[in-house]
Amino acid sequence: MTQDILTMVWKERKGLLRLRGSRTRAILTLVVPVVLIAIVMPIQFGGEWLSTAFPVLAAVIIPLILVGTMIPESFADERERHTLETLLASRLPDRAILFGKLLVGVAFGWCVTLGLLIVSLIPVNIVEWTGHVQFYRPNVAAATVTISLLISV
Repeated sequence: MTQDILTMVWKERKGLLRLRGSRTRAILTLVVPVVLIAIVMPIQFGGEWLSTAFPVLAAVIIPLILVGTMIPESFADERERHTLETLLASRLPDRAILFGKLLVGVAFGWCVTLGLLIVSLIPVNIVEWTGHVQFYRPNVAAATVTISLLISV
């Protein structure tokens, strides 16, 4: 079963950025959250971004949007391309297909969330430079990592 799930992960990973037909379109849809959450909001909040609940709120919203749309869309895309029936008729168990798609969606959502939160440190440190690199408070960092994983799953 593990090998079947890994087979589905490989298949889904190949089509990860092929949302609605073009890779460019998929990348551009990821640019908007990067600009808004990783650049604009940290500049507006400044040093408060590192010690308040705003990054935790971002860690809730980003995976909800990414994972909540990605997994149903992967099944809908299979059906539109008329490959869902072929996939279900293959030797892969239904659970392996489901878990493979879920695993890729969860990993993608969690990694993008953590990446955005790490990238958001750059504008905060540029705007609020104190002579050393600032990082999230330990409780905020732990909350963002944990909550983003839980929401992704």
